[in-house]
Amino acid sequence: MKLLLILVISFLSACAAKPVTLNGEMFVATKGAGSYKLGSIRVIAISDKDFRKQVVANDNTISIVRNQIQERLKECPYQQAGPTQEQLQQAVNALDTESFKKWQSQTQCSLDVELFRKEGAYIAYTFKPTTETVTNADGKFTLTLPANDTYIILAQASRTVASDSDEEYDWMESVRITATDKDLVLTNSNIKTPELILAGLHP
Repeated sequence: MKLLLILVISFLSACAAKPVTLNGEMFVATKGAGSYKLGSIRVIAISDKDFRKQVVANDNTISIVRNQIQERLKECPYQQAGPTQEQLQQAVNALDTESFKKWQSQTQCSLDVELFRKEGAYIAYTFKPTTETVTNADGKFTLTLPANDTYIILAQASRTVASDSDEEYDWMESVRITATDKDLVLTNSNIKTPELILAGLHP
């Protein structure tokens, strides 16, 4: 009886320790171009416990960035969308100094705030991961993780669109890994803004 009990305990321990595969896929749906697969993108996984510890370690930096964003927003005289190049050129042609200065200030303000937001999001990717991988040409990836734990999955990607501007994508997903393999899709529906990434650094 004792031998049977030892065998059962050993079997259960082996099952609990067995690594689990997280199968992932990364793509974005585009207007008229179908799905765009994101290859060669770094994907990191951090155990929830380690993530919380590292958040505390980075808390001072996170607070500084958040305060910078809030202060710069107070200074911004205009909150609407920035001017187009055509609007700026029209102001220059018409010698409309007032409009030009207003739009120039508005543009600089938007750039500064966006820089702080990106800096805040970047903090997340400086954490020491439990494990990491890179997506293949089809945007697929696998992560091998110990079972019965929760992990924070982080990824950041970008692509150049027709207008020669860059679209940027950030993902931050909490995934519970149990005893069976799991799937994760990173796409338009779960993209996080830099502000949400920054907010997520205080779970």
